[in-house]
Amino acid sequence: MDKNILKKTWGILRPFRTAFFVIFLFAMLVEGIGVIAPYFFGKIVDAVLVSKSLEQALLFVCISGGALLLEIAVAQIKNIYELRHFDYLVNSYLSIEGLSKTLSFSLGQHKNEHSGIKQSVLSRGSHSLQSAAYTISYDVFPTALSTLFAMIAILWLQPIVGVISIVGAAIYIAWTLWMNRKFDVSITKMQKMWNENSRLESEIVRNVEVVKVNAQEKRVLRELGSQWTKIADHGRKMWTQFSYLDSFRNASSILIRIAGMAIAVLLVFNGKLEAGVLVMLFFWFSSIFGGLRQLGRMHRRLLEDYAAIRKFFIMFDVPSDIVDVADAVTPEIHGAIEFRNVSFTYPKQQFLSDDDAESEEIEARENEEEREVLSNVSFSIRPGERIALVGESGAGKSTTASLILRAYDPTEGEILVDGVNLKNIQLDYYREHIGHVEQDVMLFDNTLGYNLKFPLNGKGDGFSDDELQKISEMARVDRFLSRMPKQYDTVIGERGIRLSGGERQRVGIARALIKDPRILIFDEATSNLDTTNEKEIREAIGKASEGRTTLIIAHRFSTIKDADRIIVFDEGKVAGIGTHEALVKDCSAYQRLVKDQVFV
Repeated sequence: MDKNILKKTWGILRPFRTAFFVIFLFAMLVEGIGVIAPYFFGKIVDAVLVSKSLEQALLFVCISGGALLLEIAVAQIKNIYELRHFDYLVNSYLSIEGLSKTLSFSLGQHKNEHSGIKQSVLSRGSHSLQSAAYTISYDVFPTALSTLFAMIAILWLQPIVGVISIVGAAIYIAWTLWMNRKFDVSITKMQKMWNENSRLESEIVRNVEVVKVNAQEKRVLRELGSQWTKIADHGRKMWTQFSYLDSFRNASSILIRIAGMAIAVLLVFNGKLEAGVLVMLFFWFSSIFGGLRQLGRMHRRLLEDYAAIRKFFIMFDVPSDIVDVADAVTPEIHGAIEFRNVSFTYPKQQFLSDDDAESEEIEARENEEEREVLSNVSFSIRPGERIALVGESGAGKSTTASLILRAYDPTEGEILVDGVNLKNIQLDYYREHIGHVEQDVMLFDNTLGYNLKFPLNGKGDGFSDDELQKISEMARVDRFLSRMPKQYDTVIGERGIRLSGGERQRVGIARALIKDPRILIFDEATSNLDTTNEKEIREAIGKASEGRTTLIIAHRFSTIKDADRIIVFDEGKVAGIGTHEALVKDCSAYQRLVKDQVFV
């Protein structure tokens, strides 16, 4: 195993180092007591067969029984400690750490990566870290200590047999380490296949409506079944080979155990050992090689965990590409925006290592990402101005909006907000002053009120009913509120499934307005709506944009006609800036859009 991964695992589990140490001490005590009992079992045999003393035999029975009861008592104290200081706490801590790391990535990194693979890496890695922590604490520690104490006991009782047990254990461990190295590549390949399987499953679930509408259920099941078959074939081949090697490893331990017991029997018959020692050696040999066999099974489990943990830390090593500078400022935001010679090229994927990019789809995407999306773009927007961004698909409109949101930083040039370079503005502070309504509004499976108040950072309880009503009226949410069974307490379902498309857009507008932003961005907010809903959303946009710098990305002339100015994009460049009337006269790119009936 990679020492760097082990170091990182130990590092991320830093809050539980004391717990690990205490659990280790408890395990030492429990296993130490456990090793004592066989010693008295042997003494009982000697008392019965050699000294023939009933009193002595009963005394050793009581002592061994007391040792076993003490072992149970200490084990119970250990269990209680684990429940209070380790169990569940590890689960919650790693889950939160994983989500925290995910949330630390920029908007651009989330847009630029496959969500199914990210989720697979995160969930499998977090689960594997938990599994490894539990395996080491509850299985490896006790088993390793039991094995060690038994070897020490045999070495103390009979050095020759003790040396044989140590040699046998060394052979077993060396074989285990060799198998570890041998199967590392195969297990890593298995992990990649699991990630690809998770990606495929998430794609099917995410596009379930497309599957159902086109009656392609059998097809996607075949595709998923084919992926599972690949995983099963690889797994069967890998673990069958592992099983054979494991059998040889276990057979060698049994032969060494037989050799040790045979020597002990010879010593008893030669009068150099008492008969009761055979009982002690039998228990201790069972503890050693039974423990080593259990460690072998744990080794297989940890091998599987290790592959997922390594991928988890690959994701953890990817830094956020949008971070606050050391002296980030919090200027008063009025809404003036200026692009100065801005160029931008989408970055390549980072969460996936090169060996993960196996599909043609990912390779094609990586080649496409080399294309410059914006080239030397310059324009300025005054505070409170309503600006429309237009252009053919791929011209750079949404990319411009993403840069204003600071989902990415420009490849070249700079973006100024109220005269301050956007990179120098404290990010959370800036986003408190910016509202964004996307084409497909993302909603939580929670109440309408929860979704509306989400940007308030958990302070929604202090938002008065009158204020909420005012926002609802501004965004036209009040027009469907009466149909909600529990008003703002109505659960709207996953992705707001209980709302119509127009209603979801209105909730998105209200959610953007509730923090009273100085800058509003509407990214194709009306493109998926019918005429009636589009009219209502257009009215809501008009009301919401009053007194705010507003950017409207749209394909419909009805949505942009009231803009103060229109910025025309053509192949990543600004082709013209002005009113509709002026652009129709002087801007060929805009004339082409109108002629091709992009605006309807």
